Amino acid sequence: MRFDRSISIAISALRREPDAGAIAILMYHSISSRPESAGHPYFRTATSPARFSEQMEWLAEAGAEIVELEKWNSPAATGKSPRVIITFDDGFSDFLSDALPALNRHGYPSTVFLPTAFIGTGKELLPGTKHLAWGQIEKLSAAGVTFGSHTARHLPLATLSRREIYVEVETSAESIEKHLGKRVISFSCPYAYPQAHPETLSALRDGLRNQGYTVAVTTKIGTVSPEDDPLSLRRLPINSDDDKSLFLAKIRGGYDWLGRAQQFVRHAKKTLHL
Repeated sequence: MRFDRSISIAISALRREPDAGAIAILMYHSISSRPESAGHPYFRTATSPARFSEQMEWLAEAGAEIVELEKWNSPAATGKSPRVIITFDDGFSDFLSDALPALNRHGYPSTVFLPTAFIGTGKELLPGTKHLAWGQIEKLSAAGVTFGSHTARHLPLATLSRREIYVEVETSAESIEKHLGKRVISFSCPYAYPQAHPETLSALRDGLRNQGYTVAVTTKIGTVSPEDDPLSLRRLPINSDDDKSLFLAKIRGGYDWLGRAQQFVRHAKKTLHL
């Protein structure tokens, strides 16, 4: 039995309605049916096109208010409908072929985060998984898709010096701005958010502010509220294993407990020097 699924669905059933003002930022990666080696569903990052299409339908059925990331803290249109933001990490080309059609059917906005060293260079973050080309990105941007930075080289930030972090957040934004002629103000942190590395977090925050970013999302789990730190927003990981019950539980705050549990475990390990 998948315990995180059972607990999340149970919590969601007890809550029935999302917290007032809560926003679910969905974190997608590849929209494809590629096989994954990760054992537990929690660690998988691919969402099949069929399942993604279903998930967009479930949002519509739930009457979800789909919000642009850059307007994440804007007032809610209603007090009862779940509020959702749709994001994609890594800039894979399957966003164009397999995610965009479903998004367009519903008129849903989205943000795609680009690791710019992999765009237009032939390099692949995942072997066999292509990235969007700059020409495609330019057309998508003109059609209303928002693009943000996912650093340049997509490296774990905790392994980098302060100067290297500055370069990653600066050069990636500059590259996107050069091609799109638009200011880049959104950022997605690659890999696990370095909560246990205060010097890394300090460098990242300084780099984001200096470059002019106004919103940054992380891999920390949970929904967010308008009062949260705009440079450290939580998200909800989504993949093919998110069936209707679990998917709706996540957007209604039923998965937030896992983020709090992970934070408690990290704090305990740091306190006990484990």
